[in-house]
Amino acid sequence: MSSLYATEKLPSPHEAIGVVSNDLPNRTLTVRLSDAANGYTRLLWKEAFQALRRSEELGRYGDATVYASTDSAYQVASARAGDADFGGLLQFAFRPGEQAYAQRQVYYGGC
Repeated sequence: MSSLYATEKLPSPHEAIGVVSNDLPNRTLTVRLSDAANGYTRLLWKEAFQALRRSEELGRYGDATVYASTDSAYQVASARAGDADFGGLLQFAFRPGEQAYAQRQVYYGGC
């Protein structure tokens, strides 16, 4: 008999190096997985990208939400699934006036 509350091991947080391109006129950062990523990291990135895309297509943003944060600001922009190139591109659009957009170091992570 299975249970909705069955215990199963949750994945540990995993870090990945991303390559960032900046679209200045649209205040958008696009992130892709680094070419140096290993196979396991590529698999996790692809699965996470697909979950985000499915969530957007269904109009739900629960567990699949990915945010950008900086040293001084938490969850300053949420990701949209971009093209499926490179295993999936993440796009973060920053609102006009958002000071975090000007910071040099931005972190990306799930909620």
